[in-house]
Formats: sequence, structure tokens, C-alpha cells
Amino acid sequence: MPHDNHALAKRYGADFIDSLPRTTPKLVNDRLTELGTTDATHDKARSFFVNAAKAVGLQMPPQVAKQARNRPVVNRRSGSRRTQTEMLSESNPPLPPPPPPPADSVPDGLHPALVPLLRDLAENGPSWTVRLRDRWKRTWDQSLDYAYPVEEEPE
Repeated sequence: MPHDNHALAKRYGADFIDSLPRTTPKLVNDRLTELGTTDATHDKARSFFVNAAKAVGLQMPPQVAKQARNRPVVNRRSGSRRTQTEMLSESNPPLPPPPPPPADSVPDGLHPALVPLLRDLAENGPSWTVRLRDRWKRTWDQSLDYAYPVEEEPE
């Protein structure tokens, strides 16, 4: 999951965000209702979610993407018209990938394959979903096996 999606996954659920490319308008509506929208707020919440997902570049079916209220907004000073999605994209440009760590920041004896996983651990902090934590642990175990293979002990 790209870095921009972390906040959406935290609020709406990682499974829901991961399944967004294959979801239906009904599933989006059902998820928003589960999160507590009311009849008065549901349309705005759906529009906000779809526009936020578009702004961070999440893929979604056209039927879901159409659910956003994407009315042009007129800039009173210049008279130019921009959509809400364009305004969101301008205010939240994509972040560049983090630079690689300096060579001297890798502790002696630590295989470089483990460094990105440790950085990921620090970035996610203590608020992981069970699914993400289990995936991270599986990746850690596989990377550890690769970096430090166990040698058979002679009997």
C-alpha cells in the first residue's frame, strides 16, 4: 500500500481500501453506513471518500468514481473553475519516495535487506491492523531467512 493511502486505510479499513479496485457502489455505501453516516451526511461522506481516494491515486471502478460530487468550484478572485478533485490534488501533491538511508546508518552486521522493514515498522508505529502486522511479520521472517540462513548443526 503506497504511503498516501495510510490515512485512508486507517480510517476506512485496509481490507476495504485494498479491495477498492474491485468494489461496487453498494459496498462503498454499506461501508460508509457501517462507519456511522446518517441519511443527512451519507452523500457528503461518500463524495468526500471518493474524492480523497482519487486524490491519492487509488484505482476504482467508474461506477464508484461517479459517486463523487465533483461540481466545479469558482475561484472568486480569478473566476477560474476547478473541480473539487483538482483542488484536493493541488493541496496534497504526491510525496516523493523517501531517500535511501546513508550507508553509515545501517548498524554493523545488519543485512541491508532488513533496513526497509525496520523503517516500515517505525513509520507504522503501534496502530497496525492485524492483517498488516501479520503480513509484515511474514515478510520479516522471509527476509531474515534470506539474509541469515540457518546452517544445519552437525549431529
